[in-house]
Amino acid sequence: MGSFPAVRLMHLPDTPDNVANFAHLPSPTCRRVWFSISAAGPSMRVGLTGSNTLVRASRKLSDKRPEDQGLNAVRRLFHSLVNGFQRHRIRSHGDTVSIDATTRLLRRFQIRFHARPDARRYVTIGKECLLNASLVFEASTGSIVIGDRCYMGVGTSIISRDAVLIGNDVTIAWGVTIYDHNSHSTDWKQRAKVVRHFYEFYGTEKCFSELDWTGVKAAQIKICNRVWIGFDAVILKGVTIGEGAIVGARSVVTKDVEPYTIVAGNPAAVIGKVSDVSPE
Repeated sequence: MGSFPAVRLMHLPDTPDNVANFAHLPSPTCRRVWFSISAAGPSMRVGLTGSNTLVRASRKLSDKRPEDQGLNAVRRLFHSLVNGFQRHRIRSHGDTVSIDATTRLLRRFQIRFHARPDARRYVTIGKECLLNASLVFEASTGSIVIGDRCYMGVGTSIISRDAVLIGNDVTIAWGVTIYDHNSHSTDWKQRAKVVRHFYEFYGTEKCFSELDWTGVKAAQIKICNRVWIGFDAVILKGVTIGEGAIVGARSVVTKDVEPYTIVAGNPAAVIGKVSDVSPE
């Protein structure tokens, strides 16, 4: 997880929830919060200032005593702060992004526009999702729609220049790459032209906003309801993964996957069927 210095993130009002969460601590109110995490311990420290009182809660994360309500409250507060901070960042994207209020955005979640976006909706995310992924747009085109109750692990990237549609109750593990275009032309002369463009404009808005996508194929990716994608899998352009299908870890999916089948390998091939299908 790494470490970072303690930083004051936000002012906490004296709401009933804030007071209730920390009622057991010797601080009358919860005014300001700092946090720091170190993977070396690991440990978590949260500083709370009340009127003139500083309370420092510190506990090894390995200490899982069920009666330790203080640690659980600190964890809840930490994740709430991260979610709030992420939503504050997302507001800078304006109407290009719509995320339901019940969805939780984890520390590594991000939306990146490499090219200048148009005045339209690029990202729509439904209810009660838990997301730690990167959503990336390398051109002014593209669209990402994520349904309800989806999970995406850390290091997962969705890169769109056409469209990526993800249904409800989809589980996507860590390190997955979903890429709806080829990134480069198959013509080496065109690739050389792009490299030259990057050499001249890398780090500037022109780098992607004026990039020549000639010969680079793109096609919609659709991931239907109840799909499970294992870690480090790669989903390539034009693929539809049917309802309830399972993609094995580190698979490369180049063709459509039938509903309730299990695929694995490079390229991914059918290795089984999902037999234990729960009713609606």
